[in-house]
Amino acid sequence: MSDNPLDAWKLAAEEGARKMADFARTFWPDEELEARRVEAAHPPVGRFIEVDGVKLHWIETGAGRPVVFVHGAGGMVEDLLSSRFAPLVGARHRLIALDRPGYGHSERPRADLAGPEAQARQLHQALAQLGVERPILVGHSWGGALVLAYAQEFPADTAGVLVLAGWSHSARAATLWVAGLPAAPVIGSLMSRALAPALAGGLVRDIIVQLFAPEPVPAGFADFPIDLALRPSQLRANAEDLAALNADVARLRTRYRQIAVPVEILTGGADKIVDPAAHAFRLARAIPHAGFQVLPGVGHMLHHTQPEAVYAALERLVKRVSA
Repeated sequence: MSDNPLDAWKLAAEEGARKMADFARTFWPDEELEARRVEAAHPPVGRFIEVDGVKLHWIETGAGRPVVFVHGAGGMVEDLLSSRFAPLVGARHRLIALDRPGYGHSERPRADLAGPEAQARQLHQALAQLGVERPILVGHSWGGALVLAYAQEFPADTAGVLVLAGWSHSARAATLWVAGLPAAPVIGSLMSRALAPALAGGLVRDIIVQLFAPEPVPAGFADFPIDLALRPSQLRANAEDLAALNADVARLRTRYRQIAVPVEILTGGADKIVDPAAHAFRLARAIPHAGFQVLPGVGHMLHHTQPEAVYAALERLVKRVSA
């Protein structure tokens, strides 16, 4: 057995994912039928593109410089669309967002799509097909790791990167509360609770409160389709991505100093989901040229609760890119 704590963490996450999937089947014996019912209640709001045999759901609004938003774990394009950040960006820029594979209305037919590195390569292919050249990438939470991976692998195709409350460094024996879904190494028990019909309503409300804490949950978040996020297929995708996260960022962090594109880092000082001291502060030290701002008293969902501050960070990045 490996002595590497990251290997142990990954094994625990994968075992939790298997337990979660088994548990889900006890409540959704006909998982496909239930998924079709939920998806019919929340039809796609965008269009579809096929990338390497995988159908991805994407949305676009506005015109001008392309800005691509990458959602976190448990999310989908409705995370962006239910925020006040989206109309601010769409008023001046071409705003694009995709459901990552296995989330929202995007497919996830293959296990090799797990993790920020694999999904950065897939996103690069998707944007090339859409004719998007040198976008500014905005990554929230788990999506922060993805946009950092993208900037490392495709620097010539990246104008700049804005990391919002991003997960950037590995953590030993961590419990990741990212985008409202508990993960490894206790993913089995906690996700099972989230799946249980008798508990789901109250537990999900508690998780959402924690996501936004210490700030209140904005009224607009009521438009986010929670039941889509609780489908067993999306929970499995989420678990697989979280299982791959630490190992990926352990590789990424060794090359942060080499990122040459403009970077802005924005985090909430009271974020209880992705600890600023463990991630944003360390990332700012690792990328000396990065702009860095901490919003005091702000939680994890800063694009919902502090859209003007997030938009200001984006415009700072636009000025650096244009200089």
